[in-house]
Formats: sequence, C-alpha cells, structure tokens
Amino acid sequence: MRLHTVITALILTLALAGAGAAREAQDYIDEASRLQQAGDLTGALEVMKAAVAEHPDDSNVNAYLGLYTGMMAGRTTDYM
Repeated sequence: MRLHTVITALILTLALAGAGAAREAQDYIDEASRLQQAGDLTGALEVMKAAVAEHPDDSNVNAYLGLYTGMMAGRTTDYM
C-alpha cells in the first residue's frame, strides 16, 4: 500500500511539472502567424516578443520577431 501511495505521488508530481512546461517555439510562431493573417499585427509582434524572451537562442523565433517588427515599421506614417 505504501509503494502505491509513493508511485501515485510521483505520477502526480510529474504531471503537474509537465503542465507548467514552456511553450515550444513553433507554437509561438503559429499563433503569431494566425494573428497576423487575421490583421492583428500588433498581437503577432507581442507574441513573438514573448517567444524571444522564452527562446532567445532560437533563430526562427528571432527571424519572425524581425519580420513582424519590419512589417510594423512599414505601417508608420510619422518617420521623425
């Protein structure tokens, strides 16, 4: 009975640890892409900023942040 309790506690601990796991870089990219296609470029940029904070060494995440930043710059009307 004690072994069963220990095993159950271990399984619950592992499950809870997995529930708080970080999002994958591709999940951020997919969400940002959906937002951008829906016309929410600001939202896409914010998603990619969060992605870079979590995955700073991921080149794809940084590339998409640059892409959406450039797209936002293209919308500017006040250059000075």
